[in-house]
Amino acid sequence: MKTFYIILIIAIIIIALIFAVCAIIYNQLVWRNTFKIPKFIEKMIAGNEMPDEYEILAEKQEEHFKTLPLEETEIETKDGCRLKAHILLPKKSNGLLIIACHGARSNGIGEFAFMSDWLYENGYTVIMPDHRGCGESDGKYMGYGTHESKDTFLWLDYAKKQFENMPIFLLGVSMGAATVLMMNDKLENYDNIKGTVADCSYTSAWEEFSYQLKTSFHLPNFPILHICDLYNKILTGFSFKDASPLKAVKNATKPILFIHGEKDDFVPFYMRDVLYNNCSSEKFKLGIEDAVHARSYFTNPKSYEEALEKFFKFCLEKNKMKTVLNKKISLTPKDTKTNIEIPFDIEENADKLKISFKYLPKILEDEEKAKQLVKDCILKDADKFADAKEYQNIQEFLPLKNLVTISVYSPDEYIGAAHRHDNEQTIFLSEKISTQGFIPTKISLGEWKIVLNIHCIITDICSCSVEIETTR
Repeated sequence: MKTFYIILIIAIIIIALIFAVCAIIYNQLVWRNTFKIPKFIEKMIAGNEMPDEYEILAEKQEEHFKTLPLEETEIETKDGCRLKAHILLPKKSNGLLIIACHGARSNGIGEFAFMSDWLYENGYTVIMPDHRGCGESDGKYMGYGTHESKDTFLWLDYAKKQFENMPIFLLGVSMGAATVLMMNDKLENYDNIKGTVADCSYTSAWEEFSYQLKTSFHLPNFPILHICDLYNKILTGFSFKDASPLKAVKNATKPILFIHGEKDDFVPFYMRDVLYNNCSSEKFKLGIEDAVHARSYFTNPKSYEEALEKFFKFCLEKNKMKTVLNKKISLTPKDTKTNIEIPFDIEENADKLKISFKYLPKILEDEEKAKQLVKDCILKDADKFADAKEYQNIQEFLPLKNLVTISVYSPDEYIGAAHRHDNEQTIFLSEKISTQGFIPTKISLGEWKIVLNIHCIITDICSCSVEIETTR
């Protein structure tokens, strides 16, 4: 019996030590504030030996970057996290905007310092967020693309408001590359996003950490990675397996350029090809000879720049929109409870259809007129109202609103309807995914039609406009 207790105590001590070691490892992986680890352990980690030349120049280049025209801005997330970003404003804009996402434990200015002169001189406007848990932003933990991708959608909304109508490209390095790739299965209806550049992304955080355990320490991922993942689920609510660019690219809808250093032993080079081979959208790849992790631009800026310019040009030409219908109609109360059919032709192959639909005004602003209309309706249908002549609670029917909705038909079938109250709507149709209420459909050649469903017009005039565009 004594032996049993000794064995039990030893087992408990070993398990406690394993959990303690895993806590230290987890701290190094995810926390903003990390424990100091011995130098010999740090040197064991694959990819930690970087060229001395880079380390010498990086700090100087970052200081130089700060001399260029930079603006600071910040946004706040729904959970109260304050996120900061720097915006590079060129002297003469080329009309393109880049949202550039940095890697783990880096920041926007530091990550893209070596690219700064090329970006500035060539007229790119660049928003460089500091991800939560990094740089000047709030946050205790890094998410390896999970919360970073969600936060970057907030920066995308910011960009659309501040730099209206500018074509946008997503660019990311390492964790930043994983971040922008993890957005790619959700970009179908973001027409202003033209393409994504992913520099040295991992396939998933789980696979990356498994690789490091095996390569650097010759250890299996069980139980260490499983325990770290348990800590992560408890503290952040996500699993390392959730940080999966590989899963996202399988449903990508925008062109992607995959870049990777051929000598990268931190995020291994083969992961580029795994991502490339599984990508469902139009794709390109570039390998930079002799480049280690996140140093592709530093190693061969000319090849990097040429690849970006070629990719940007391809995306912009591909995404040129062609207007196939632009119609304006004036509606009056006489049009109430009618349908107006508007045919249009698709004569060239297209991947996506965009329908922009708007009518104004929405509300009858003349309150006295609105009240009189309500009274007239009550008296007209007196049998439906108790004590109609004495009915006084007119206010509950106000404001009175126009209501027009839209239905869509392809040459072959009914596609769907947007019976919504918004007086300004944008509807996207494609073979992979369509706006809610419409079935995914191939953009077939032939005669299509939209139907304006005029439910109610209570203003003297209601101006309605429909614009339909195709993209390839």
